[in-house]
Amino acid sequence: MPYYDKHANICGVISHIKPLNAVTPRFFVSRDDMGKLTTICPSDIFSEKEWVVAFLLLQGLAEKEVANILNRTLRTVKFHKSNILAKTQCETTKEFILFARARQWQFYIPPLFSKPCYIIR
Repeated sequence: MPYYDKHANICGVISHIKPLNAVTPRFFVSRDDMGKLTTICPSDIFSEKEWVVAFLLLQGLAEKEVANILNRTLRTVKFHKSNILAKTQCETTKEFILFARARQWQFYIPPLFSKPCYIIR
């Protein structure tokens, strides 16, 4: 696959991609398990929109930040979050995060955030 600069000139070639182990600063503090980032949905428990909201919650974002990123109302984000909590039988976001990390859902990247793109310098 060609690698283009901002003027659409080919400046390299990407030949393949290896699985990427995910390590965050949290790993060094709490010794969470490492895992491989994946675009394969780990479960069919949530709708596509709920997975996007769950992904952003797992990144530590507040509801308002999620709404801004997704260009949705706070009410919509709260609706999806309440569905996520109900489906996982969690009462709080913190409880959901612990639930999700135990299942290594933090390594899933939804299609909205994993679309192929060109790197521009």
